[in-house]
Amino acid sequence: RSFYVLDDISPLRAIDQDLMAQEAALFEPRDAWWFFPRPHLDFGSVKGSMGHAHFTAPNPPRGVNFTYYLRDGYRSTKEGRCASEEKGSRASVPFAGYEAMEAERVDEGPKLMLIIRNASGEVIRRIPAPHGKGFHRVNWDMRHPSAGALNASRPPKEMDSKGPAGFPAVPGSYTASLVLLQDGQVQWSQGPVSFELKPLRKGTLEGSSMEEVDAFWRSLEAASGRSDLITMAVTD
Repeated sequence: RSFYVLDDISPLRAIDQDLMAQEAALFEPRDAWWFFPRPHLDFGSVKGSMGHAHFTAPNPPRGVNFTYYLRDGYRSTKEGRCASEEKGSRASVPFAGYEAMEAERVDEGPKLMLIIRNASGEVIRRIPAPHGKGFHRVNWDMRHPSAGALNASRPPKEMDSKGPAGFPAVPGSYTASLVLLQDGQVQWSQGPVSFELKPLRKGTLEGSSMEEVDAFWRSLEAASGRSDLITMAVTD
């Protein structure tokens, strides 16, 4: 007595036995509508003066959703050892030894990255992606990474798994690739897949071109980075 809402079934149409036998597969994403969301009464999840009796539900994630498949998944050296030990009895688990434990300590483990490039082939975003077995979905919020200088002693409040939020990317053509990094080396790459960021509507007033807006945002990023470096040098 329930139902599921699947907002994009296009990956299901591409699945067959040959694809499931592959080590990995990155599906073609849908084009995304480019817009700036209007706040509901207030920014974030705040309901303004309406109180909690006013029902609201979260919107789907804004941006481009990427779906990919991993046949086996990938583990770090420690994760692989723990998985093999779980299969045996406690009495049969041997001591790994100093060399093995040291190798586990310095092992960075596998890293799966979704790499976004613009029409000129420039990398504009690297998004960490889950590397477990099965199907996964990763969202790109249509933004560049923050150009602000990072301070290890005072990490930014908006830091999350994708990094601090930066300025938006402009409408246009983009590509995405899925890359596996292990021991500092690229093991394989899936893609690229192409997609578009499309303006949801045309502005009422005639403004600057998207090329001019993009150049302004990039110059503002550079200025923000320099300002952060000056602040860190003065306050630290």
